[in-house]
Amino acid sequence: KYIINTHWHYDHILGNEAFKKEWPDAVIITHKDCLKQMEENVPQALELEPGASKDIIKQFKDELNSGIGGDGKPLSDYDIIRHKQTIADVEDYINYPIPKYIKPDMVFDSSITIYPGGVEIQISRWGNGHTIGDAMIWLPAEKILITGDNIVAPVPYSLGNYVKAQTEILNRILQLDLSVIIP
Repeated sequence: KYIINTHWHYDHILGNEAFKKEWPDAVIITHKDCLKQMEENVPQALELEPGASKDIIKQFKDELNSGIGGDGKPLSDYDIIRHKQTIADVEDYINYPIPKYIKPDMVFDSSITIYPGGVEIQISRWGNGHTIGDAMIWLPAEKILITGDNIVAPVPYSLGNYVKAQTEILNRILQLDLSVIIP
């Protein structure tokens, strides 16, 4: 019944179209700042596809061939593995039709609580962590926290993050009585 976009990055929102096709009455929920970032970035980026993805593939192949990353430093073994995986993922991605941008149906300011099937789900913004407008999802009775990309591997992923604020979010997570964290 609900689709929650934890932040505006493509890997978190471009499935909205598929979900809405399968469940047309599903309600997409996001934070107002997430919506702003979606509106500013996503439609224009989709217009550049598949060319932008082909450029990424070329860049990563060039870096693998030279052994030097975009930062001018030699690629580590981990970098090489990630580059190869990214190339494979993006090559797979461009074989699919370009997804349509689907706007959220419901936008919240600081928090919203929903009760699907009687389960309390608190959706709230804890600050700018991974992006502006991150949403954290807390199921208090089950002690489950869904973090979006505030927790990923390697932990924390900090390309473009708000490191100080994300550190505060991570410290807040440590204060919770948790049974499960879903990154």
